[in-house]
Amino acid sequence: MGDGCLYKCRCRSTPRKNHREHSKDKVGFVYRIEFYNKNSQLLSKFSRDMITFFGKKPIFNPRKFRVRISSDKQIFQHLINLAKFGSYNWEIPINNFNKETALEWLSAFIDCEGYIEYDIKNRHRRITITSVNYKGLTQIRQLLSKFFNVSSIVYGPYGNMYRLIISEKKNLRKLKLKLNHPEKSKKLKFIQKF
Repeated sequence: MGDGCLYKCRCRSTPRKNHREHSKDKVGFVYRIEFYNKNSQLLSKFSRDMITFFGKKPIFNPRKFRVRISSDKQIFQHLINLAKFGSYNWEIPINNFNKETALEWLSAFIDCEGYIEYDIKNRHRRITITSVNYKGLTQIRQLLSKFFNVSSIVYGPYGNMYRLIISEKKNLRKLKLKLNHPEKSKKLKFIQKF
């Protein structure tokens, strides 16, 4: 989900020179968690969260706009057990959420996958989330309704893409999103006011 991935791969038996070794299991698999984004604040937040929740310090590669953590199998398995992942199959672990965790998840997802759009002249404002996963977008729609009493609509397909749109001033004001992306946060505050 978002701009990241979880994967496991076979690893060389000997690490390259000047390369930090990763956690391998007994059969030689490496478990990785990666996050890609051009916004350094989001990369920093991800790094802090990995240290806070898993005690693992990620490796930051600024040329690739990537943060990578080589984890152990238990962390990898914990994340896999929370929900399904993959562009076409991701799901929200909505049954594990309360209002606070739903807001945190939604904020993080919009930080990466959302667009804040407005047109002052026509008084048009909305949050748009685009995905190839129709089922995932309908789960976000359920989350919005269940925890925030916010209505939204899923449109599409447009080719193989779908769009979830949250519009109307009353809906946008109900969402107290905690966006970490500075530009999106600024736009969100603006559209909630006008």
